[in-house]
Amino acid sequence: MRRGVALLAAGVLLASLPGLALAAAPANDLPAGAIVIGSLPASINQDTTQATVSSDDVGCNLAIDATASSYEVGVNLFEGVADTAHLINCFGGPAATGLTGGTTYYIMFADADLNATNGGTLIADLSVAPPPIELTLTVDSTGKVDKAGMATLTGTMTCSRDADFSDVQVSLRQPIGRFTIHGSGFSDTTCGPSGSPWFIQVSGDNGKFGSGKATADVFAEACDQFSCADASVSKSVRLRK
Repeated sequence: MRRGVALLAAGVLLASLPGLALAAAPANDLPAGAIVIGSLPASINQDTTQATVSSDDVGCNLAIDATASSYEVGVNLFEGVADTAHLINCFGGPAATGLTGGTTYYIMFADADLNATNGGTLIADLSVAPPPIELTLTVDSTGKVDKAGMATLTGTMTCSRDADFSDVQVSLRQPIGRFTIHGSGFSDTTCGPSGSPWFIQVSGDNGKFGSGKATADVFAEACDQFSCADASVSKSVRLRK
């Protein structure tokens, strides 16, 4: 499938320090002087120590991938017009946002570290981000329960690419006589294209689990530097000793 690349315009708008005497501000200090980025990937390497702040600048802390800069950089993304009414995204650290082909965007880089120095060397890399990470979750139909009433549930997690962070949460309930035993558990795990097994031990909050049918509500999430995904499964499982 052919993908259109949206036109980007990068405007450097940085908060200056009170009482700081400035020389010449960067040519792209304001939206009118924004530098057009016509294709991706692209890189920015610029001295921003003389950048200024205007009355409508937005102070949200975020970054595209400007972590190689000499100071902490925040980024605001605007659609069509670089003002507060058209701010469409804020994110911190290396991150990605969806763009629409044929639309002009403005990227505002801001000094976000609040120290005694204004700006520094801005180094920002812009590239076409991968599609959002995808997550598939399975829950095995059979679990185990030990003599102490501790239940163990298992399954697999599969992600479209390796995740930086992933976990599984289980809420388990089982009718025993006139009562319903319930409990929950949590486990960090790994998630990648080859699939990873997970297991969680769950103890009852109000009694012991036993052999027989139970209902497991399982939730999983996985994130990389660009996106996050989640999945949930509600399943009847049989606990066996």
